[in-house]
Amino acid sequence: MKKCKKCGWENADSLSVCEKCYGLLDDEKSGETAEKFFAKLERREKIKAIINYSLIVIYFIIVAPLYVITVKEIGSLGVALVLFFFYLLMPIFFYTSIFHPDTLFELSYTHIISNIHDAQPSDWFYTTTTWSAYIFLGIGIFAAIKLYLEVI
Repeated sequence: MKKCKKCGWENADSLSVCEKCYGLLDDEKSGETAEKFFAKLERREKIKAIINYSLIVIYFIIVAPLYVITVKEIGSLGVALVLFFFYLLMPIFFYTSIFHPDTLFELSYTHIISNIHDAQPSDWFYTTTTWSAYIFLGIGIFAAIKLYLEVI
């Protein structure tokens, strides 16, 4: 006879844990596995958020000097304001699309769907919103470089 490692109950030689403790042992293992899984998932989400925030910083590092040089060359206040709002709109749309797609869904479909708070965006909506966010950030950088090259 073997004794259970948890409670000391005597078991058959083939068993190392009694039936009573086996259920508890299984729950503890599955709980640990779930904790590890969610810890990894949370770590991945944090890394994605850091990458996306750093993309916004990189956008401003690229666009800000090009904006300043372009505005100095053009010298028009109206053009400067239009460019400023255009260049500022791209990262705002990027941030909203990546970090708050549900808000974007509600803003887009408020007048189309009568019970907007009960509606759920599809996975396709989330995917296309993410793609469009990266495309808009790329368009902003491309537009800044193109305008800079045309002015200079």
